[in-house]
Amino acid sequence: MRLLFGYLLCLPALLSAQPVCYVVGHSDSIVLAQVRGGARDERFPDFLRARQCRFAGTPYGSGGKGSQKGQTLVNLEQMDCLTYVENLLALYITRRMLAYPHAAVTARDTLNLFARNLNYIRYDRGINCEWEDRLFYFTGAMAQLAGFGILDDVSAIAGEPYTKRIHYVSSHRSSYPGIRNWAQVLRLEQELSSLRRSWYPTAQLGRYQLIARDGDIIAFASTLEGLDISHVGFVLRDTDGSLWLNHSSSVSKRIECQQDLCEYLAGRKTVNGFFVYRFVW
Repeated sequence: MRLLFGYLLCLPALLSAQPVCYVVGHSDSIVLAQVRGGARDERFPDFLRARQCRFAGTPYGSGGKGSQKGQTLVNLEQMDCLTYVENLLALYITRRMLAYPHAAVTARDTLNLFARNLNYIRYDRGINCEWEDRLFYFTGAMAQLAGFGILDDVSAIAGEPYTKRIHYVSSHRSSYPGIRNWAQVLRLEQELSSLRRSWYPTAQLGRYQLIARDGDIIAFASTLEGLDISHVGFVLRDTDGSLWLNHSSSVSKRIECQQDLCEYLAGRKTVNGFFVYRFVW
């Protein structure tokens, strides 16, 4: 909760800040519709459940063609697995922040606040200036949010130590032509590799099932050398304990509300485990 209360203390300054946004289609209208009318006691599982139908069927894709460095991509009309999770997290954080007393907030102020929150999920310390500021590794982004007091690392409850060395981006430099400061990328990779982290190997799914909750953020560990995760989504838990995956699927090319989590894991040969994160507030 440190980030939330810290933000609230300087909310006027944040509302006046104007990130440079690259807005696709009517995404700004979607943001406004989803963040207004929030309640202080609203929890993320309820927020996610209420928006399953709204985003179900949204086309798969990054949708960032044409955006330039330093611009915050705001696209809720087309999302891949990563941007879907990022957008939902930013929408919820913004909605909770606006539920507290504040001066009149314009539509532009609201979009700027959403973009600022999105930057704190996507970029190192929320700084979006150069391509290399991007947190290319999802577990690094989640570790940053955990450091802000926004998330808990659920994998640490009953998981196992994760010791894989992360270096995929620096080992595939030709795939990232916009990066100039490779020293920064190498620093972030080294910090992430040395970070104390936990995960659930696929065979240990049963351990997680005992403590799984609605709205958990699940990131699937990749078997590729130097890469942390290959896919992300949200967990939905039925009253009978069954676990479902809510995600943007590269197979069906759209956002899916409920896919059996056990079946998903069993059908992915390039996945050998998963990480889990949970909102603290």
